[in-house]
Amino acid sequence: MRASVNRSTGLTPNKMMLGREVNMPGQLMFPVPGQTYEDQDVYVSELVKNLQQAHAVARQTLNTSQKAMKRNYDLKILLRPYAEGDVVYLLDTAASKGKCRKLCSPWKGPGVIVKKLSAYLYRVKLRNAVFVTNHDRMAPCRDRKIPAWITQHHRRADDPPEETDDNNQPYCLCRRPWEGRFMIQCDYCQEWYHGSCVNITATDALDIDKYKCESCVHAGR
Repeated sequence: MRASVNRSTGLTPNKMMLGREVNMPGQLMFPVPGQTYEDQDVYVSELVKNLQQAHAVARQTLNTSQKAMKRNYDLKILLRPYAEGDVVYLLDTAASKGKCRKLCSPWKGPGVIVKKLSAYLYRVKLRNAVFVTNHDRMAPCRDRKIPAWITQHHRRADDPPEETDDNNQPYCLCRRPWEGRFMIQCDYCQEWYHGSCVNITATDALDIDKYKCESCVHAGR
C-alpha cells in the first residue's frame, strides 16, 4: 500500500514520507543502480529538496481532486427548499447507551424550522431543544396529527413580532446570551439553559420527553 500511488495526491506514501521510493521484492533479483553521495550534507539537502517538491505536487493535486469531488457531489445533491415554520423530522444516527440502534427509529421529532440560516443550514426546534442542521438530515413531516406545542408555536409566530434581539438576550444560570451553543428548554418554567451548564448533550436531549430544570425540581413543580 505504501508503494501504491494515491489517487488524491498523485504520489506514493513512501515518496511523501521518505522523499524516495523503497526497494521492492523484484529489485532483489534485478537490482537497479542507486545514487551515491560523497558528503552527508549533500544528501540532506537533496532529501529536503525532494520532500519539498513532493509536498508541493501533492498540494496541487489535492486541490484539483477536491474541486472534482465537489463538482461530482453537487451534480447529485438534492436541494430541498424548506421555509420557516415547516414541520420536519431530524435524522439521528447516534447510538444511545443501552438501546439497540436497529430497533430505534433514526428519525427524531417532529420539530419546526424557526430560522433559515443559509440555503443548506436551518435552525430546528424540537419540543425541548434547538439544533442547527443540514437540509440533508431533515425530512418533511406529513403526519395527520401535529403535536400541540407546534400548533402553539405557529400561533405565536402569527402574532406581531417584538423588537428584541434573541442573540443578546441573557439565558441560563450563567445569564449569558445564546452565542450559537446548544440549548435546552424547561417544559415547566419555559426557561432556556445551555447544555454545557446543565450537563446535557444534544444527543441526550433527543431522548428526553420532558425536561425539568433544577429550579423546578426544588420547587416541586
